[in-house]
Amino acid sequence: MNYKLCLLSAAVLAACNPSDQTGDNNNGQKDPLSIALPTETVLHENQTYTFAPGNADQFTTISWTQTSGTDYGWSQDDHGMVSLSLPELPIGTEETLTFKVSVKAADGRTAETVHSVTVKSDDHLLFVSEHTETGAERLYVLDAEIGTSTALTLPGTENTRIYSFAASPDGETVALRANLDDDNKSELYIVAMDGGELSKINAPLETDGSDVVSFEWTNDGSAIVYRADNQVDGQYQLYRVTLADLAQQKLSGSLVEGGYAGIYQIAPSDDAVLFTADAELDGVLELYVTDFATGIRTKLNQTLTAGGDVYSPSWSPNGQGVVYRADAAIDGEYNLYYASRDGSDFRKLNADLVENGDAYSSYQWLPDSSGVLFKADDIVDNQFNLYQAQVDGSSLVRINDDLVSGGSVLSWKLNESGTHVAFMGDVLIDGVTEMFVAQIDGGNRTRLNNALVENGDVKSFDWVTDAGPVVFIADGDVDDRMELYAANVNGTNRRKISDPVGEFENADMDVGGFIVAPNGEYVIYHADQYIDEKDTLFQVDMSNDTLYNTLVGVGAQAQLEDYDIRPDSEQVFARVTMVNTATNLVLASPEGGDAVVINPSEKNAEFVHVAGAQWSPDNSAIAYVADQTDDYNELYLVNTGTNAAVRVDELDTSVFTVSHIEWVE
Repeated sequence: MNYKLCLLSAAVLAACNPSDQTGDNNNGQKDPLSIALPTETVLHENQTYTFAPGNADQFTTISWTQTSGTDYGWSQDDHGMVSLSLPELPIGTEETLTFKVSVKAADGRTAETVHSVTVKSDDHLLFVSEHTETGAERLYVLDAEIGTSTALTLPGTENTRIYSFAASPDGETVALRANLDDDNKSELYIVAMDGGELSKINAPLETDGSDVVSFEWTNDGSAIVYRADNQVDGQYQLYRVTLADLAQQKLSGSLVEGGYAGIYQIAPSDDAVLFTADAELDGVLELYVTDFATGIRTKLNQTLTAGGDVYSPSWSPNGQGVVYRADAAIDGEYNLYYASRDGSDFRKLNADLVENGDAYSSYQWLPDSSGVLFKADDIVDNQFNLYQAQVDGSSLVRINDDLVSGGSVLSWKLNESGTHVAFMGDVLIDGVTEMFVAQIDGGNRTRLNNALVENGDVKSFDWVTDAGPVVFIADGDVDDRMELYAANVNGTNRRKISDPVGEFENADMDVGGFIVAPNGEYVIYHADQYIDEKDTLFQVDMSNDTLYNTLVGVGAQAQLEDYDIRPDSEQVFARVTMVNTATNLVLASPEGGDAVVINPSEKNAEFVHVAGAQWSPDNSAIAYVADQTDDYNELYLVNTGTNAAVRVDELDTSVFTVSHIEWVE
């Protein structure tokens, strides 16, 4: 979101006569220049700010330089406007940035001054408390900067429930769905992130049993689209409420008796909503788009056969068209269709299907919105090929080789740029799942695995970077012994990267899963390489395939529960269950050697259980819940620089428990 800073005061370098517009004073001398700048301003993370002299039109040249503080990346346009974009900032960041501006007027006069802005992090965590006897729930916000929490909802009754909540895109407002006013009705509310008065924003629920059942913020945070049966019980309509004036706009239009609006998706451009509804014939779901500005509802699908319905609609990334599945021609035979946003352009994307064939329920848009990837059993029933169709109808290509009798493509994943697709399936040998990659036009099809052991299969895979390699799990060398492999997209450098080395000698080892680091430099996998059925973590450096024990020192008998890599790839956390049955949180470098348990305990350790661990968006903290001091869950923050965990809720956890946590992006 962009913010233009308002002109609040002028930085005046020398006195001038404001009534003299020529630049000359009464003695015939030139007045010194003045530069009108905003006052010192506080800027927050994840925002773009602009500032310029308020009297910029008086100068022929304006030049900015940064003289102090971190360079977060800024630019100056031809009119002297500075644009400063702030990233996620570590919790506790507060810094002054100083910029010097030099100007020159047409008559040759020059001047310069400085403008200072304060940069501050602004991190919040939303969490729900639950009364352990009544089940009553309450929503809180934690200001992670100062470690204090504020209740956003009142205590309510024993039946009060917080069904769902979401922060606005700018992080300033929270929307929640709850039964705060009537135990029997779920309604929609908003409240400022720092607390204050709750506002109910849904249209009145006029019947018993009416509810708001879902909601979604628009991308710019100016409005919320929600679904509710506010007029007729069970007849769900779509509404849009704008936050500036709380005006209600009905989006689904008139519905046939018994009809309802189903799934919906806001356009990437924030100016329309796509949804299914049985608006014209009860029980027949069709596809519509409603324009926010005009309120006009347009049907996008063609006429459906008796019993036909529309399923799985999705906007293109550019918002100019949609793809959906429907049994439009033959009841029960699902084809894939494209429609332009205004409904003027329409076509079937897959080839004619074999009897009982279908275009499969999952499909994926190409990043440039030109086409989609999908599976279909169009040649032999239940044998699925992978296709790429251009939505303008110019081409339909099969990605995989001819399928062996009984074979199918099972799953696929595009690389980030959309130039190649990796996929696995029993394409060449019936019953043997292998790993492949191809260009999205079907060119350069390549098998990535070496010949598999008898009964061996590829189980899962992922891209490491946009250009590869592809990493996959397979029992390639020993049947039922799952190991980790990698190969380049052209099929070169095929190798096993989870080889037991040195002390890693468990003959029954299995790799259970892996995560690719966000920076693409390494892969973390879990396997029982020490003791059968006791998983721990290992890192593979993808530059040289060096293997590291990430959790060395934690204990071979500890059982891994789950793990996650920090967004900047610098650390890994893991939940592990110890021999004494306690579940602890461990923080470590990916290459290991410094693993440490970070949840302190004030009671018998065997009764402590950590859950819900989440990295902060800025990488500087972990939030988690645990019963470290009392009977129920408390909320903790861990500083990832010091490994210090601090309790940050203020609940009586002999009665209340923290049941859900979520960082505000």
